[in-house]
Amino acid sequence: MSSQLLKSAVSSIPGTTGMTFFSILTSQKKNEQFREHEILSALLKIFHLNEKSRKTLAWAGHYGMGMSFNVVNQQILKKLKISPTLLNGVLLGAANGAVGIMIWKLIFKLHPSPPNINLNKYLAHLMIAHLVFAALSNISMKKASI
Repeated sequence: MSSQLLKSAVSSIPGTTGMTFFSILTSQKKNEQFREHEILSALLKIFHLNEKSRKTLAWAGHYGMGMSFNVVNQQILKKLKISPTLLNGVLLGAANGAVGIMIWKLIFKLHPSPPNINLNKYLAHLMIAHLVFAALSNISMKKASI
């Protein structure tokens, strides 16, 4: 794995963690289900896995998607010959949010029994959560010394 790819993967961890905490706090404040890992775990119930396996896969999927988004984000910045900053992190986060919303809409449309959440509120929340993700990932990328 190239050092640039490793740096992108590692710098996604603070971004995904920050996004997760933002989602947890917003869920508690608004009394809504915005916790990505819990929604993913609920979606995985169709596979009849035990709860521990579902939760493990949900967390792995959540962080795996964060790494995927960040690797793409950093490749975009590299192609544009731009350093990662808070501002372009927010811009990338908006693009990530739009892609994330499309993915979640498709998942909820295709899933035979999606969790009973307010999908419109969740999707609106996702846009803001992705701004948090990409901004923190970019800041981490800039500070990473791998």
